[in-house]
Amino acid sequence: MDNNRGVAYPPEELLAYKALQQARISRERQGLFIPVGWLFEVVMRQSPIFQSGERIRLAKLNLILVDNGTGKTAIAEWIAGFFQPGGLGRWHRWGLPVDVEMTFLNPSSHRLRLQIGPSESLRYNVDGQEVPFIGMPLTIVRVGRLDFGENEGDDVALSRILSLPPQTVQNLFTEIDRFPHSRLRNLHYERDDEDGRLNLHLDLDGTVPELPLRSLSTREIDRVFIELATAAARVSGQHTPTLLILDGCPRIVFEGFFDFYSHHFLDPENHFQALMCIPSTDIDLENLRWCGWELIQTVGKKPNVTITQQAT
Repeated sequence: MDNNRGVAYPPEELLAYKALQQARISRERQGLFIPVGWLFEVVMRQSPIFQSGERIRLAKLNLILVDNGTGKTAIAEWIAGFFQPGGLGRWHRWGLPVDVEMTFLNPSSHRLRLQIGPSESLRYNVDGQEVPFIGMPLTIVRVGRLDFGENEGDDVALSRILSLPPQTVQNLFTEIDRFPHSRLRNLHYERDDEDGRLNLHLDLDGTVPELPLRSLSTREIDRVFIELATAAARVSGQHTPTLLILDGCPRIVFEGFFDFYSHHFLDPENHFQALMCIPSTDIDLENLRWCGWELIQTVGKKPNVTITQQAT
């Protein structure tokens, strides 16, 4: 019983705890008795982009809508940097101070702090105590820049873009075939007779079978990488807290996109949070409510960008 009439527990935090409990029950039914986690709130204490004190609260599905240059990639990089500092290189090069706090429920509430300073200094803090790194488990699945080298095979390109070993990427092909909502099937490599490189072929809904990846349109290639990244997050989420970051993918948000992919993110098998960052565009914001997305928008110009958030 809460003797403070809910003052210490805002609705968003109670919903986060509910999600944690639902994930725990689902895991126990599958015989998986493991910790779960939830990224709840991020506060920009100091940065070269946002006004001091700007914050976002994260749900299961989170959509950041921005104008270019107003911090969508920065938010993704800072969140990932709590657990994977290797992606903070450009902030070290800039030499501008960054100070970010995060509330992480695991399942009790913990306050994490990331500080990027001059001379490539990096400091972490957990619940007021300085630590050498964040030891709490969280897996980040992230799609990198979608470009293909002319002299690399698809196995090498997919491994680089998804930051996964080539063998792991290939193992995801079976997971995609197994998932009932997949729009891809029959992913496999074929070796080119001339250069010996491996090329990905697949069956994509709405197209002819056995198409090579590089013959697809931009929109169709986006679909392939969303399926691969979602499959990786789904497998990881069965065993450890997982965040799927889609920053710059999709590159084209077609009409009905969120309806098209709702099952990929909302299926009960998907025990992960998702953070999608896309440029501001013509999107039916009202429809996002029915698709379960938390809407986050950045406004203004750096260093005074502000954040507006509307629960959907």
